[in-house]
Amino acid sequence: MERHAQRRVQGVGALVVLVVIAVGVPALLVRIAGWPLPRSMPDFERVRVALVQGDIPAETVVKVLAIIVWLIWLQVMWALAWEVVVNVPRLAAGHRPSAAPLVVGPVGNGVGRLVALVMSIGLTVASIPSTAVALPRATASVGEVGSVALTQPASPPSVSATASFAPAPRWRVETHDSLWRIAEAALGEGDRSNEILELNAWLTSPRDVRAGHVLVLPADAVVPEDRRPAPDPEPASSSDGSVGNVTYLAPTHIVIETGDTLWDLSEDRLAIVDTDVAPHETLDLVNEVIALNPEVVEDPNLIYPGEVFAFPAVGIPPAPEVVVDEPQQPIPVLVDDPIGTEEVHDAIPLPTESTVAEQPVGTTLPPTAPATTASTPPIIVDAEVEGGAGDPEASESQSVAPWVAGLSGATVLASSLLVMYRRRLSLRASRGARAYRSSAPDDPTVLTALARAADVSLLCWANHELATLFAGMTTGELNGMPLAVELSREHGIELLWTDVNPVAPSPWHATDDGWSWRLAYDEDQPLPSGEQAAVLPALVTIGTRDGNQLLLNLEAVGCIAVDASNDVAEAFARSIIVELAAGELLSDTYLACSDIDLDGAHHFDRIEGCTASQANERLARAVRASSSFLTDARLSTSFEARLSGDADGREATVVVLPAARADGAVLRELQPGLGACAVLIGRCDESQTTARFDTNALAVLEPFGLDFEPALLPLETIEAVDDLLDEATEPLEQVDREPIAYAETGEDAVAAEPELQVPDLGEDDGWEMPVPTVLVRVLGAPEVVGFPQMGRIETSILAYLACHRGQRTAEQIVNAVWNGRLVESKTLWNKISKIRAALGPDLVPARQPNSAKVVVAAGVMSDLDMLRTLADRAAEASTAEALALLLRGLELVDGVPFDSPDYEWAYETQQHAGACELVERVAVRCARLALELGDITSARTAVAAGLRAVPLNEPLYRERMRVESAAGSPEGVRRTLADLRNALSDPGAGSDPVEPDSATLHLAAQLDRLRLETHPRDAWAAS
Repeated sequence: MERHAQRRVQGVGALVVLVVIAVGVPALLVRIAGWPLPRSMPDFERVRVALVQGDIPAETVVKVLAIIVWLIWLQVMWALAWEVVVNVPRLAAGHRPSAAPLVVGPVGNGVGRLVALVMSIGLTVASIPSTAVALPRATASVGEVGSVALTQPASPPSVSATASFAPAPRWRVETHDSLWRIAEAALGEGDRSNEILELNAWLTSPRDVRAGHVLVLPADAVVPEDRRPAPDPEPASSSDGSVGNVTYLAPTHIVIETGDTLWDLSEDRLAIVDTDVAPHETLDLVNEVIALNPEVVEDPNLIYPGEVFAFPAVGIPPAPEVVVDEPQQPIPVLVDDPIGTEEVHDAIPLPTESTVAEQPVGTTLPPTAPATTASTPPIIVDAEVEGGAGDPEASESQSVAPWVAGLSGATVLASSLLVMYRRRLSLRASRGARAYRSSAPDDPTVLTALARAADVSLLCWANHELATLFAGMTTGELNGMPLAVELSREHGIELLWTDVNPVAPSPWHATDDGWSWRLAYDEDQPLPSGEQAAVLPALVTIGTRDGNQLLLNLEAVGCIAVDASNDVAEAFARSIIVELAAGELLSDTYLACSDIDLDGAHHFDRIEGCTASQANERLARAVRASSSFLTDARLSTSFEARLSGDADGREATVVVLPAARADGAVLRELQPGLGACAVLIGRCDESQTTARFDTNALAVLEPFGLDFEPALLPLETIEAVDDLLDEATEPLEQVDREPIAYAETGEDAVAAEPELQVPDLGEDDGWEMPVPTVLVRVLGAPEVVGFPQMGRIETSILAYLACHRGQRTAEQIVNAVWNGRLVESKTLWNKISKIRAALGPDLVPARQPNSAKVVVAAGVMSDLDMLRTLADRAAEASTAEALALLLRGLELVDGVPFDSPDYEWAYETQQHAGACELVERVAVRCARLALELGDITSARTAVAAGLRAVPLNEPLYRERMRVESAAGSPEGVRRTLADLRNALSDPGAGSDPVEPDSATLHLAAQLDRLRLETHPRDAWAAS
């Protein structure tokens, strides 16, 4: 009855609104503007002069506005008349509503909603003009070939009207039934339709009634034979032998009929086993159906009668008989080989979060425990065959690897570690680009887990938006400071404040009365090149909340105590420490840690291990320094000091130690808003902020009331990552070096290279360089030349196709471009449609029937392919022609290959490694050919182009030394060695300075000695 009363109140309110619109608006217009149209023909010259001079009478403006309002009112009245005269009878007759002609959609929909609310009072039932939705019906189940069996139509659960021994009457809805007609036929009065709504609470409005539904009717209803539903099937027995509801539907195939949608079919199947179906559950099942039918689905919104769709099982399957099976081997998966061949490797399934969700931190399941099935798709790198997920009962190291617990869902931590690994690898590859290809780790699952959990582009976007937001603000414009950030691809950024800020600059918008600001994520928004300083340097993930990453600004709380058991508290603090130590994307913090196990964290140079007394002293010094600075600058918080884009060099200090060993006097001085923060392991009365854990592994941030699932980092995770970083840091001993021979004397003495034996192809052998119709740049920041409107994701898709011989399956593209994230199939096909619209159907043809391949024409070429073609041609050309070809190819090099956070697939498929090797080889050969011809300028051009792509490459620095020596510049040789040393000691590349290779040092000394022996005065004049 409460719902009935609410519906009547809404109906009365809608009626009042319609009366006000129909009567009140005209009366108000007549009173304000009178007759709005001119009573005589206006003088157009006077009108023109008035417009030019801006001298328009106020009365004229009022009348023009009145005319506009009259036109809108006429549309509303026309839509109202259409609803009452046309759509109400149509729905009563069982037909779909139609939109009012000559009425804009929002106006028609709004009027339809008001009429529907008015009619819900009990007089009649109205409709809302809208796009017709597909209606479910009894589906056909396709079993064996030639046999088709009808299944029970899916219907929402029935609700008993009263507690009675006799079952309530039920009505099976057919295609032309409406709630009004059912009430008329079964109850004798159409206005009793509201009683049916009350008995079927799962119906939100009369228009929700669809064919196949089974409705509960009042006790006095008379149901015709042709509308009585079939008897309920025998309920399934539970495992204990008791009778219960149906809990499982086996996989089946459904033939699509007119009016079907994947959403309705999925929702109906779920409703059979679950009386309360949430929208996200339906969406998950729809995505499973799409994944099961890749050759049928191109656009999930466009399905056609006669198509056959496979539907997965729903619910909990009955307990199987105990059968001991032999362990299965992983299913072979074909993995891309950039050299052009394909090798078969064993697919290694990544353990999912559910595998360790129920384990205490740091525990491991027994080796015989099967992996828990999760919705996260298996990780397959460019799989060419289906079923490469591997055996769910694989070995313990694959199914229950304990380090997964610290990476699953830890987006910021995984992204920071992945960036750190890539930088270490680039430092290792300074000895030669071949090291990139030879860098496969001993345990690839660790790197795969990092890559799949990371989202570097999201973090770069978030930092850019935060830096841009605060760069345009100054002290006094904001109240308080940011307390926390919620971050995800689905919801973008939500910035939570410590005080109310009701006005947010565009494109941000304020919510919750100004306590938070929000900004939606745009995956196609261009990201700036280079890094931006973190305006919230102590921003760190503390867990997840409503599916978002929850990051706390430690500066805003000053001190946080972790109230949990010792193991859990340490795992929580360890997650904070490692993320801040590795973080260069959202944070900029140095840490001092005492009495916490960080075994394996020696790669993080931002962490300083110390005693408790040293940690207290470090915190006291940081508090005094920050307070003194803020006092001198007349600022309230360190956040204010970073506004207006002044965040460079303003890092934060975080001290971690047990609460029992913290100095209370120092903690009392540690106020929120300083550039110093403390994380205390254990309960502490001195701390104003506490992360309090409960027995269900959940936590709440007090006193702010933020509930979250905490981020916990086991020691096993650090050890696994430590091994990975060790492998990326160790010198590569397998890189082959060409033998270097040196001449003893000579004015132009350089390292003697073997003579290049190249055939002379003559003046013209008919070869022509392929000219791309569309050029996709990947040797630098990726872009599609000539198409600036191409978004980031479209560019990545096109680059992926261009680098893989112009064709790939939809599954491979999604796995690569979206980095293994679960996305709807229609998302990919919408992107393909945008690419086709931009480039044309000749270059991006439509997909062939029953094919999962996405194809682009040969005219879509990458600059990497062009460079490879020129290099291959140069290998067969004369010296002069080869030099020209290689210089032409090096003109394409604009920077580090695939220089964008969206191109993780380029590392996984070895495209980045292949590009670096190719550029190094081309640049070295081009420089040597130029020196052979005495062309110093071209040699310098070649080396400079190579160093743009591989800036730490020692073979190229050695070539630069030879070029400077040939040019008679001993100072250039020494400057080259100095530049190399500076590059290798750059903190962004590695934690410890790295000395150049012995071959490089030997060459520098040899060239300098030869120059000294030949021209001693010239050699040392500059120094």
